[in-house]
Amino acid sequence: RNENIQRLHRAMNRLRIDDEESWDLVRSVRIDGHTYALLAEKRGVSPGAIRKKYYRARKTLKRYFLEAA
Repeated sequence: RNENIQRLHRAMNRLRIDDEESWDLVRSVRIDGHTYALLAEKRGVSPGAIRKKYYRARKTLKRYFLEAA
Protein backbone atom coordinates (compact mmCIF):
# COMPACT_ATOMS: atom_id res chain seq x y z
CA ARG A 1 0.00 0.00 0.00
CA ASN A 2 2.78 2.43 0.89
CA GLU A 3 4.47 1.59 -2.40
CA ASN A 4 1.34 2.58 -4.34
CA ILE A 5 1.16 5.89 -2.51
CA GLN A 6 4.78 6.59 -3.42
CA ARG A 7 4.09 5.63 -7.05
CA LEU A 8 1.09 7.95 -7.14
CA HIS A 9 3.16 10.75 -5.66
CA ARG A 10 5.85 10.27 -8.33
CA ALA A 11 3.20 10.13 -11.07
CA MET A 12 1.52 13.32 -9.83
CA ASN A 13 4.87 15.12 -9.67
CA ARG A 14 5.66 14.05 -13.21
CA LEU A 15 2.24 15.20 -14.42
CA ARG A 16 2.78 18.55 -12.70
CA ILE A 17 6.13 19.01 -14.44
CA ASP A 18 4.95 17.80 -17.86
CA ASP A 19 1.50 19.40 -17.97
CA GLU A 20 0.56 21.90 -15.28
CA GLU A 21 -2.98 22.31 -16.63
CA SER A 22 -3.69 18.57 -16.43
CA TRP A 23 -2.23 18.40 -12.93
CA ASP A 24 -4.40 21.31 -11.83
CA LEU A 25 -7.48 19.70 -13.33
CA VAL A 26 -6.91 16.33 -11.60
CA ARG A 27 -6.21 18.10 -8.30
CA SER A 28 -9.28 20.31 -8.63
CA VAL A 29 -11.65 17.44 -9.36
CA ARG A 30 -10.22 14.60 -7.26
CA ILE A 31 -8.73 16.43 -4.28
CA ASP A 32 -10.67 19.68 -4.04
CA GLY A 33 -13.96 18.13 -5.15
CA HIS A 34 -14.84 20.77 -7.75
CA THR A 35 -17.47 19.94 -10.34
CA TYR A 36 -17.01 20.08 -14.09
CA ALA A 37 -19.59 22.88 -14.20
CA LEU A 38 -17.71 25.02 -11.68
CA LEU A 39 -14.38 24.52 -13.44
CA ALA A 40 -15.99 25.22 -16.82
CA GLU A 41 -17.43 28.48 -15.54
CA LYS A 42 -14.06 29.55 -14.11
CA ARG A 43 -12.23 28.68 -17.33
CA GLY A 44 -14.84 29.94 -19.77
CA VAL A 45 -15.42 26.61 -21.49
CA SER A 46 -18.18 24.00 -21.51
CA PRO A 47 -18.46 21.27 -18.88
CA GLY A 48 -18.00 18.76 -21.71
CA ALA A 49 -14.64 20.29 -22.56
CA ILE A 50 -13.56 20.00 -18.92
CA ARG A 51 -14.74 16.40 -18.78
CA LYS A 52 -12.73 15.56 -21.92
CA LYS A 53 -9.59 17.27 -20.61
CA TYR A 54 -10.02 15.54 -17.25
CA TYR A 55 -10.35 12.14 -18.93
CA ARG A 56 -7.14 12.75 -20.89
CA ALA A 57 -5.33 13.94 -17.77
CA ARG A 58 -6.40 10.81 -15.88
CA LYS A 59 -5.18 8.62 -18.75
CA THR A 60 -1.79 10.32 -18.65
CA LEU A 61 -1.63 10.02 -14.86
CA LYS A 62 -2.44 6.31 -15.09
CA ARG A 63 0.34 5.81 -17.63
CA TYR A 64 2.81 7.65 -15.38
CA PHE A 65 1.66 5.59 -12.39
CA LEU A 66 2.26 2.33 -14.25
CA GLU A 67 5.67 3.52 -15.44
CA ALA A 68 6.65 4.43 -11.87
CA ALA A 69 6.61 0.77 -10.85
